Amino acid sequence: MTNPEASRGASFLQARRLARTSQTVAGAIVGVSRQAIGALERGERPPKVPELLNLSSLYRVRPELLLAGSSIVQAEQGNAVVNFRGGEDLPLDHHDRDEIRLVEQALAAWPRTASLPDVSANAVIPAQCEQVRREVEQPDLPFDPFRALDAHGVLLRFTTLVKIDGAIVRVPDQAKCAVIVNSDQPDDRMRWSATHELAHFVLRHSGFGREHIDLFGAPRTQDDKDADQFAGELLMPAQNLRDDLGALRPEDPLAEALYRLSDKYQVSYAALVVRLGNLDVLTPSAVEALRKERPTEIEAKLKLKEKRPSLFAPNEVMPAICSELVANGDLPVDWATDFVLGWRHLRALQSEAVLRYVRSVPSADRADSVNHVHQEVARWVAENFPCSW
Repeated sequence: MTNPEASRGASFLQARRLARTSQTVAGAIVGVSRQAIGALERGERPPKVPELLNLSSLYRVRPELLLAGSSIVQAEQGNAVVNFRGGEDLPLDHHDRDEIRLVEQALAAWPRTASLPDVSANAVIPAQCEQVRREVEQPDLPFDPFRALDAHGVLLRFTTLVKIDGAIVRVPDQAKCAVIVNSDQPDDRMRWSATHELAHFVLRHSGFGREHIDLFGAPRTQDDKDADQFAGELLMPAQNLRDDLGALRPEDPLAEALYRLSDKYQVSYAALVVRLGNLDVLTPSAVEALRKERPTEIEAKLKLKEKRPSLFAPNEVMPAICSELVANGDLPVDWATDFVLGWRHLRALQSEAVLRYVRSVPSADRADSVNHVHQEVARWVAENFPCSW
């Protein structure tokens, strides 16, 4: 027999994930701790009435549905095709499956076709990556896979996932593709996931006939290993790295110098160190020692991310986004009072806000992560359009 408290908790967890918000943000809006939200999602305590109404406003889900313990998403299987790492029949978390189905539905209505870079199979990887950078009109570094995919007609979706780093979805017999990236991770890790999916396209692992769902963990197939190698060269070209390392001053602490380089290339510190190890620039023992450094502590000292100029400002951009989506028919006029499909409307606003931020702000200037943009949009909607019952 199903435990009603656990089922109710699962509804609150599902609603929060669909709203792309963290327990910390949910707790701050409700006025409780992150731990209290966690207990609510585990079914260990019932919500108080003010909490229920505030969470309803944040998640855009009717209170009675949150309490019912039933699934919020009623997403039928679409016509798109998704395989696990090229066809492995592996189980998916229910939330991840719902997210893929929601992207399938969005892709069916997507008006653009994908025209992805094609490279010479006979060329070496550095030459192939240089060709890609030219074709996507990004000759200079850092390379931005978000802009590259968006500019070439791919439906790009960032959303909270449980067991997936990234995935490719396509519509059979049509040149329509989507890339899903797990937004529940830092932007530099999301850039790697998006570049990995782009590599599958460029290397024709996926083309328009096969898709990949990349689960957490190390690559398991040769296609995934090749995509990682290609992504590493796209984001961190070997010759550029060697030139930068040659320009380092011997007296500078190596970990700090490498962290500065990771910021320059917009990749994680760990990814840069591993890349240098793979290029035999660093010895295995040096890689091991450098990976023990704490990037958060280096950032706290150098404050490089604090120097990025462009913050996402919801009060400045969201009113115009709402008006434009309504005018274009992408949001119903009564979206703010619709708490039946309200969570879908919130996600439409989040997706549009992220795309505009990515399109208008170079990656090196983005002071906010995709995940932070999602949460700021959810907070803005909850504060400006609270539930009225």
